[in-house]
Amino acid sequence: MAPIGDNGEPIGPAAILLNITIMKSGFLVKLIIILIVVALFAMGVILALKEPTQQTSDQGGQGPTTTISTPRGNVEVKDFTRNPVERVGDVLALEENKDFSIVYFSEGNSFLITLNSQPVQEARNKAETALLDHLGIGKGEACNLNVSLTVPYDVDPNLAGKDYGLSFCVNSAGF
Repeated sequence: MAPIGDNGEPIGPAAILLNITIMKSGFLVKLIIILIVVALFAMGVILALKEPTQQTSDQGGQGPTTTISTPRGNVEVKDFTRNPVERVGDVLALEENKDFSIVYFSEGNSFLITLNSQPVQEARNKAETALLDHLGIGKGEACNLNVSLTVPYDVDPNLAGKDYGLSFCVNSAGF
């Protein structure tokens, strides 16, 4: 006995195959939608796990903070990432002036201070004070961060090519 359609007439083999194809395509559409949802969820999880080194919070009403992970431990600082002077990808310029520049590289959680004027000791003092102010931390906490301090060749050829570090930290070098 042949199957009966909606109108009461028998359905032929071609109609049965068409009906099965439509049912399968509905299943395929559902399967594709489910796979897309799963893929989007997986991408969200991957992106969330990609940036575990910085966490932002608002502690004690002192404004938003962020935690910088370093090999020497975590350092909680003011969230300087919200209003940089300039942002190019993962690089943030915290301050740039005639005496110095302070740049943050999120890829390595590191800071670079470049002294742009003479006398370099005066520029260094200003730059170190500015870094502490931007981050809202003390000297001891700053020594746990990865900070390089350099002097370009055009400012002083004799001091160029060396990382001096922060003057108040154990690993620093004098001029």
